[in-house]
Amino acid sequence: MEALKKLVAVSCFLAVGISMLDMLCPEKKFEKQIRLIFSLFFLIGLAAPFLSGGNFSFEGFDLPKEGDFSSVQDSLKEDYKSAIEKNISSALLEKLKASGVNADKISTKVNISDDNSISISEIEVELSQNSDKQKAFDVIKNEVGENIRVAINLRE
Repeated sequence: MEALKKLVAVSCFLAVGISMLDMLCPEKKFEKQIRLIFSLFFLIGLAAPFLSGGNFSFEGFDLPKEGDFSSVQDSLKEDYKSAIEKNISSALLEKLKASGVNADKISTKVNISDDNSISISEIEVELSQNSDKQKAFDVIKNEVGENIRVAINLRE
């Protein structure tokens, strides 16, 4: 894994260096030739760890067996779902604050179907004791629609 990190670092360094050198070239007359030289320089820099005699390996970097990417896909789907839930919750929190309702926390649950469509299944709002429960309910329903379950709880 360390070797892969070094490869990425070398490629980034080379890309920055080549970009700087490219900006310093004054004439457009030899642009194609200079780009060819820079490209070769970049490729040699990337190939150097492999050609240096061998300390480069992909040990510790395990890819799933061919066709077994379901765990990766599930992980990405969960991360995506979590990000969507957080975004919806923060947007609804802003709407409640703009309406004068003090909400402490909003939890949103979404479902992602097999055809990758996203639907909100439940919203749970935790309000401060002095907040208007009905106003919060109305604001949330106005934003998300009538067919979504909304639970409003007062914090004790």
